[in-house]
Amino acid sequence: MSDLLALPAAPEAIRAFEAPIVTARLVLRLAEPADAEAFHRQFADWEVVRWLARPAWPVELVTIRDFVDGCLRRRAAGEAAYMAIVRDGELVGGIDWNHANGLSYIGYWLGRAHWGQGLMSEAAAAFVDAIFAVSNERAILSGVFEGNIASLAIQKRLGFVETGISVHYSVPRGVDLRHTDTKLTRTARRVAALKVTP
Repeated sequence: MSDLLALPAAPEAIRAFEAPIVTARLVLRLAEPADAEAFHRQFADWEVVRWLARPAWPVELVTIRDFVDGCLRRRAAGEAAYMAIVRDGELVGGIDWNHANGLSYIGYWLGRAHWGQGLMSEAAAAFVDAIFAVSNERAILSGVFEGNIASLAIQKRLGFVETGISVHYSVPRGVDLRHTDTKLTRTARRVAALKVTP
């Protein structure tokens, strides 16, 4: 308990969240303006965008540039840290830590060419571990739109549990969709990490 109390609150931790996270195959680093075109190329795929709450469809490059600029401002305000997921020098996805109303959330996506290789499980595991390591957050929230079975499976492997169903607006689809809400506690993450086999 004393170790947890010694860690900073999420807004302070987000503002200090700078060092890249390195895994066996990936580097997670803060998104930067030069990434906009690479993000845009990945978001040109409806199969990627349709599972996200934002952006609008079709995705315009100027929108992505504004989004990345906004990420920098939100990090400075202690509201969010948006990371580019890079493999062998190529941007392949994104993952973010948002903090609002006293709660932390993560969201993520991966380019379709990189699905089915365990990359998002690898990235998300390292990301949630980093959040717990640098902040005093006791839990992280997430979830998926109904039908996103692969993403929900990733969360369950990490230790997330389903907490209910809500309705979220999908900007790309232009409709309200059912959303499975999930939660990861520190204890559940430790237990899940022990179950991982090489």
